Amino acid sequence: MLELSRGGEIARFHGHDCHERMTPDAVAQAISAPAPMSRSPRLYMVLSPIEFIVLSSLAPSEYAWYATHRPGKVFRQIAFTELKADQPHLAAESRFAAARTLMQENPEKKTKTVVTENCFNSVPIRDWSGYGSGGGGLYVGDRSRLCRWSFPPVIPEAWDRAEG
Repeated sequence: MLELSRGGEIARFHGHDCHERMTPDAVAQAISAPAPMSRSPRLYMVLSPIEFIVLSSLAPSEYAWYATHRPGKVFRQIAFTELKADQPHLAAESRFAAARTLMQENPEKKTKTVVTENCFNSVPIRDWSGYGSGGGGLYVGDRSRLCRWSFPPVIPEAWDRAEG
């Protein structure tokens, strides 16, 4: 069993007006968060309600709000983690590169799905952000809030070697 730190709320969402043409900075404003000075794409593995890997220009709180408020593709709840590295064994490296190029060429683009289905059992836990680097963890949210459970600072050897 993988032990996590005690979970805690890291964001509360009050605004619910979302539309497809929002810029990443407008998403930050909608959740009353300061817009970052610069944005670099982040790789998220969504665990629930469906499994997929998405490249996003949004910070975790922004992404959770956007995913639970986006018109036409709304999740009631979402569970996800940030990944440290591309997963070329799940999709061609060119898919990751094309997604990164698209995000760089269009700074208003918020998300680009790279891999769909069957991600959880195929992504090594050591590639999840938060081990040994602080930050990161398991994010769980809905339309009203986002909580985070931090990972332990070191991956337990028994967990990393677990098979089956």
